[in-house]
Amino acid sequence: MMTVNEVSKLAGVSIRTLQYYGKIGLLHPTGYTDAGYRLYDDADLERLQHILLFRELEFPPKDIKIIVNSPDFDRSKALEQQIELLRPLINDFLRKMAKFRHQENQDVSAGTRIRFFIDKPAAMISFPRAVTKYL
Repeated sequence: MMTVNEVSKLAGVSIRTLQYYGKIGLLHPTGYTDAGYRLYDDADLERLQHILLFRELEFPPKDIKIIVNSPDFDRSKALEQQIELLRPLINDFLRKMAKFRHQENQDVSAGTRIRFFIDKPAAMISFPRAVTKYL
């Protein structure tokens, strides 16, 4: 079992976000400490992983709640789909890193290396739009 603070740090979300997810019925803690702090188990963390992916894909919380609460929601299939959605992004990132390393190995000036990253920010920032085209 993990405390709300530990889950917050692990998942990269605020404690307030976890409290909000509980308030709207999206993610309930498995239990509470004697002091009243929320406790989450592995199943809760898996559910949070699905919630965060759907949030990254810009789904509103009310739609996420419907999806993850659906009796037809298959967690294993959802995880496989998440991996498939991320695969093109990972491959694109690896191609860019290989290109950067190739340029670096050719003793490219520091200014050119910096421009490589500055000229390509949209590839890193537009994750939701990039992924939604695969849905």
